Amino acid sequence: PPPPLGRNTKMNMSANLAAAVIALLVCSMPVGVRGEVKTGTLDSKTGFEYLGKFCYDYTDGDKKGEKKVDDGSQMTFELTLKNTKKQDSDANSDLQVLVYDDESSSWPSVYHQNKNCQEKMEVAKNAGSDRFHVKFVDGKWKMSRVHVHEHIRPRFWYVVVANCKGFTGLEYEAKFINQGGILKRQFGVNEQGINLISTVFFASYICLCLVHIWCVYQYKQQEIYHPLIQVFSISLTTQALSFGGSFIHTWVFTFDGKGVPACLSLSEFLAVVSRLFFVLFLILVAQGWATVKLSISYKEAIFSLVGALCLCYFALLLWDIRFRDPASTLYLYESIPGLLILVLDVISTVWFVSALVSTCKTAHKITPEKSKFLKSMGYTYVWYLLSLPAIVLVACFLKPWVREWTVSSLNSAVTCLGHAGLLFLFWPSRVTSYFKIQAPDLFEEGIDKNNEKENLL
Repeated sequence: PPPPLGRNTKMNMSANLAAAVIALLVCSMPVGVRGEVKTGTLDSKTGFEYLGKFCYDYTDGDKKGEKKVDDGSQMTFELTLKNTKKQDSDANSDLQVLVYDDESSSWPSVYHQNKNCQEKMEVAKNAGSDRFHVKFVDGKWKMSRVHVHEHIRPRFWYVVVANCKGFTGLEYEAKFINQGGILKRQFGVNEQGINLISTVFFASYICLCLVHIWCVYQYKQQEIYHPLIQVFSISLTTQALSFGGSFIHTWVFTFDGKGVPACLSLSEFLAVVSRLFFVLFLILVAQGWATVKLSISYKEAIFSLVGALCLCYFALLLWDIRFRDPASTLYLYESIPGLLILVLDVISTVWFVSALVSTCKTAHKITPEKSKFLKSMGYTYVWYLLSLPAIVLVACFLKPWVREWTVSSLNSAVTCLGHAGLLFLFWPSRVTSYFKIQAPDLFEEGIDKNNEKENLL
């Protein structure tokens, strides 16, 4: 029989297997650049309907060796009539594709402004002889390679279909391609770098989860896997899965311009779940559960706060999907549900600090070590609870084309550091120094909450 495999041989086989998987994934990716793709169906009674927007990068036109036109930013359009009956063809006649940018005299002067259709058409960037007139052939029309060149700063460009008399059943497909390398061309300037952010933090959370799995194994060996730690486990795991969904979506988007919307929606949902469990964990620690007390005080109020946060996050996601104006560059947390979440975050912070102060007074009588630990938690994680309002405040002063990348990277970094810090605090060798983690379950009813001696550890 062949000799047993040595350690180096096994490692080489694992490395070769990993390389083969990576090569398979790379080879399976689409070849070429398609551009960000927007599709849908337009119906308009007024004859002036928004189609899509994209943020194009800029180049210095005075520099020598300027790129060829074909290498620059471009957009393409394809329109199709759902119904090709004569009455529908007549209703959809005289259609034009108009483009605007974010200069004050362009899109801002027509967007939600009291102007008639003709006045709006006259300020388009391609008004006059440059208008793109739609001529259907067998119910289809396609125009390719409209080049966009910016020389001052990145700008949002907006596309409108108009005829000023109304149209129905107009299917469209718009493709937007930015300048730059293959990792950037599918994305508007406001979204460039999100694929790299998802990669960095997905890899970071894989490492954190592997370490936590080892810690959980140690907890179970010592029979100390308390529900408090399980709350943290749920927060860490759902955040890792959230970055996983974002990783899949952004990298598929990098090559086909469409991504995997289901993965993106799942990623946003899991990020909300992770934050809710993180906030719940911090409040439970601040209340002194498993550090000073065997039971939880103010259960109803705690779960009411978390429930209110849950409802507001759900309303925010619903608003983003169903009611958000796609033509607006309004930041997500500038909506009413977003503002409510910020208010509840501030309330959570006040609760966290006040509960910690109250718990520390009790803990100091029992053990200075626990008091020191709770104060350290307060000094550290009060900034986590305030991070979202602070980041949103910073975002209000940022330009729209740098806002999304900055906010995404800051929020991801704060969340990752928060989980890493708790993983350090919950290291198996030190966790019993701070927690009596073999305490009853949070739904344990056998403890008299009015008996302080029975509650205190």
